[in-house]
Amino acid sequence: MAAALSVYSPPMPSALLIVDAQANMFETNPVADATGLLGRLESLISGARAAEVPVVFIRNNGGAGDPDESETAGWGIHPDLDPAESELVVDKWQSDSFSADALRYFVKEFEIDSVVVAGVQSEFSIQATARGAAQRGLDVVVVSDAHSTYNGAESADEIIESVNAQLGSTVRLFTTDEVASAWQES
Repeated sequence: MAAALSVYSPPMPSALLIVDAQANMFETNPVADATGLLGRLESLISGARAAEVPVVFIRNNGGAGDPDESETAGWGIHPDLDPAESELVVDKWQSDSFSADALRYFVKEFEIDSVVVAGVQSEFSIQATARGAAQRGLDVVVVSDAHSTYNGAESADEIIESVNAQLGSTVRLFTTDEVASAWQES
């Protein structure tokens, strides 16, 4: 299936978007499979860097008292993911990461044609960001096993499966291993 990911081959630029992978999502009240998700995100980041694919970290800004309130411990990108000094960190205040001027500018300035989306929360920022990218004409890959959420009325696994099914008609879905393999081949 890796051959189907020819979007990662030059000359078409791509970028990896790590959405809302902030400390608050993995620590006090972690999302489902937080440890596994962190490992998959680290693998994607490492693979993107090795393939010279730009990595963009998206950081949600919650309101006063929220776990991701700006400038609080929970707001920062999880330390295991450690953005490089040269990597863009974009602040947003809405679920769709493309609501942030900085991300739209980056995509335009660097002629990004495709994005790979991973992070949290599946039914909010992942879904909205994938749809926002597709609406802007970008080729979108959602890493089907590299996004998570919390258990609610449905289990996190059911929510993730539902989000993947809903997005599957609009974007392409690949696993962490498939994306990493494609980047190794590029």
